[in-house]
Amino acid sequence: MKELTDEQLKILAQLEQKQAERDAIPESQKIPISNPDKYTFPIGIPDIVTLCPYCLGIIDEQELTCLACNRNIKNDAPIEMTVAEYNNARQVDCPFCKKSKLGLAKVCPSCGK
Repeated sequence: MKELTDEQLKILAQLEQKQAERDAIPESQKIPISNPDKYTFPIGIPDIVTLCPYCLGIIDEQELTCLACNRNIKNDAPIEMTVAEYNNARQVDCPFCKKSKLGLAKVCPSCGK
């Protein structure tokens, strides 16, 4: 079996710590998620995500254009929220394309309307 690199071991330790923190939350305080696949993030994503001010799609702070809605975000302040806030944010269906988007989003990241 291939040994893990130092970086992989660090990520594994962070994941184990986060899992221990989640396991310590009493059942009465946990918020049920009806569709967990909808709220998954890649391994190694930071605890704080930066979002497009229009569609609330996840962006890199250095980007000038949102890759989801194609809007110029150079002069607009991005929104930051924790992964937990993002996961628990109210979802609605876009009236144009019927795909799911965050309820607070001004435009849909799928269709840009």
